[in-house]
Amino acid sequence: MRLVQLKAASLALILLGVATLARAGVDVRAVSETNGKIVVQLDNHLPPNYGPAVSFYVAIAPTGTFSASYFVGPATSAGAALAAPVAADTIRTSTPFQFRTSRLVWVYVLIPSNTPVSHVVINFTPAAIVADAAHVDPLVRALVVNQHVFPVQPASGAPVAWFNRAAGWARFAVSARGMYSVTGSDLAAEGISLASIDPSSLRLVESTLGIQP
Repeated sequence: MRLVQLKAASLALILLGVATLARAGVDVRAVSETNGKIVVQLDNHLPPNYGPAVSFYVAIAPTGTFSASYFVGPATSAGAALAAPVAADTIRTSTPFQFRTSRLVWVYVLIPSNTPVSHVVINFTPAAIVADAAHVDPLVRALVVNQHVFPVQPASGAPVAWFNRAAGWARFAVSARGMYSVTGSDLAAEGISLASIDPSSLRLVESTLGIQP
């Protein structure tokens, strides 16, 4: 038993070391942020003959278009001319998707070998509403590369207009912070047929953040 535990501990140390190397290999940081453009610099600390792949998320405007281009070399200063972008197969992006109060894009970059510094420029349609780090959803702030400029969904203005109490939805009010449980009896009291419920389809909706994951 002692031998098995020792092997497991050694494996955990090895995995931890690999994870630390991956995080330390390429520094990903936003070096310029405006409402409509974010510049992300990639500082590659790995050996010159190694071309690592990195990915990150960016919060963009709730509507409109976006583009992402990859450039070799450090991010330019404001007003300076950019170098020609690298071949398109170096960078890939996802379709924009909704996450809590923001619209996000996943960006994947395959950094060419012998490239110690490079950067990505993301241009997007300017948002009507922008939050700072102190007022954005903390889960969004922790996920994206944005540090200061966070485009967000506009508020509806009506306190309960977001909620459509159609068949299949039940509304429960809470009066204080804490953990709450919803039982089958609670759902039945709201007119929900328990026999018709597919557990995988259950969703929680909160008035200020919308549908929760």
